[in-house]
Amino acid sequence: MKRTLAGCFVALIGIALCAKSPDASSVHFVVANDGAVANIASVFDLSSLSNPTLTLDKTLPTGGNGINDVQGVPETAIVQHGTDVCVYLSDPTSADVAAFLYPGFSRVGRYKISGVMDSEFGMGVAGRGNFLFSSYSTTEDQFVIATWNIGSGCALTLATTLDVPGSTDSMAISPNGQTLIATYAYPLPSVDSFSVATDGTLTEHGPYGGPFDTPNGVDITADSKYAIVGEIGGQPDDPTQVGIYEISTDGSLGTYITYGGDGSLGPSSHTGYVWLSPNEKFLFVSGGGPNLPITTLNFNEDLQQVTYSGCSTTVQASNTSGFATARPSGSGDLLYLAIYRDTAGVAVFQIDSTTGCLTAVPGSPFSSGIRGMEFSVAAWPPRPF
Repeated sequence: MKRTLAGCFVALIGIALCAKSPDASSVHFVVANDGAVANIASVFDLSSLSNPTLTLDKTLPTGGNGINDVQGVPETAIVQHGTDVCVYLSDPTSADVAAFLYPGFSRVGRYKISGVMDSEFGMGVAGRGNFLFSSYSTTEDQFVIATWNIGSGCALTLATTLDVPGSTDSMAISPNGQTLIATYAYPLPSVDSFSVATDGTLTEHGPYGGPFDTPNGVDITADSKYAIVGEIGGQPDDPTQVGIYEISTDGSLGTYITYGGDGSLGPSSHTGYVWLSPNEKFLFVSGGGPNLPITTLNFNEDLQQVTYSGCSTTVQASNTSGFATARPSGSGDLLYLAIYRDTAGVAVFQIDSTTGCLTAVPGSPFSSGIRGMEFSVAAWPPRPF
């Protein structure tokens, strides 16, 4: 199909893109970090939103080494930078970030910080705008978050590093790009926040304690006002518990409200990772224990409240980690979940737009064929926040 110069000019004015990025109306793919020893990412193509099937399209050797540990989720990030669509994957054991450029998924390079040889307890990545953030947790109790400048062709240049007080379990960057939120599992379970300066420098405001044994996954609302944290109880069978932190304009965390822990958020336990639907009507929560339940919660930002929707489903896996949604509006249509069974793979659920209830699509879960621990997934087109 021909594209006129005038049409391209209008597109450049409206969204600063012209042809190089995937067409969100027709291209849907999922990238998963398989976490193999010689690490590989898997790229799955989605057949359609109405008749969904994932087909393994490419495997991407990162050149680094993964590890069978889910701490540090997400370990996969897709970032649109100008006309470039960048895929970043963490290699915890070799402590590097591998960068790939869409559409050919050519590897741009591997990027390390000095002084960290491995990140044995996982290594997260989160990106937005001009910056990618990576977290490191070593066996020597060395905990670091690095800021990278994203350059042309998805190349990374180290901007700054900061020693932090804990081993990062999960992290997220606010949609306005001004605040980074991290959860720590060790040595003191806590939640931390950082202001992000225009040059990528981080200013720490925490850490903050809370009524939880260990905070786990974190997500941030579209208006950058609230951080939602999955809370693991003191025992594996402790019921689902979720907390909401208010994010102040300076990046510090304010009022904290916790929900659940008493069975009121459904039958699941051992709260893991959390993900808001694009319309912020639903909050999806992964759990532990038998059959690995996935719970749908109703979310009301005006009331700063989560309630049980009445829906809980299970996934055929021995472990689960991060989420993503397929469509960048409404309920998201489909929910992707990184899983590990005999091999790494991705589970796919249809989302009921009225109730948020999940139904596994035929053929789910879809295996990558790689013997690794699926760390996390990222999807195109991305959720807008």
